[in-house]
Amino acid sequence: MRTRAAFIALLLAATTIACSPPSAEDLVMQVIVERNNFEANLSSWIDRDTDTAAPYLYLSVDVVKNTEANLTRLTVLVQQIDADGNVLDTQRVPIDVSDMDMRGLSKKYSLDVRPLAAGIEGVTLIIEPNPERDTWGEFPELDRVRPRGQ
Repeated sequence: MRTRAAFIALLLAATTIACSPPSAEDLVMQVIVERNNFEANLSSWIDRDTDTAAPYLYLSVDVVKNTEANLTRLTVLVQQIDADGNVLDTQRVPIDVSDMDMRGLSKKYSLDVRPLAAGIEGVTLIIEPNPERDTWGEFPELDRVRPRGQ
């Protein structure tokens, strides 16, 4: 009888663990995996420093969706680089990809990045494969699943 009771208790515990909903961190990791199935490639960039009062960087970006999962936003890390390859400025910029509904779809997007770093000679785009937990607030695509207060 004791063995049977222990077996039933063990079975109930295993069922509870298997049926519990995913944690907020698990949901964040799922979105990060979905993000990593996108590609963002820089087509061209122009520094707009002479024709405007507030200089900015204009980017033309090709985004490729390699997943069935849908995201509303895809955040890319934009690095402004000088002639020696030093990073002058880094910022995360979200791209509205809510109109990308099919796998294999490629679309061109325009981004304005402000401010424009003085002495810029190059630009790189990165989809961060595993963002640090303390930066999750800078990724709008994580807003719907991110643990509160992070």
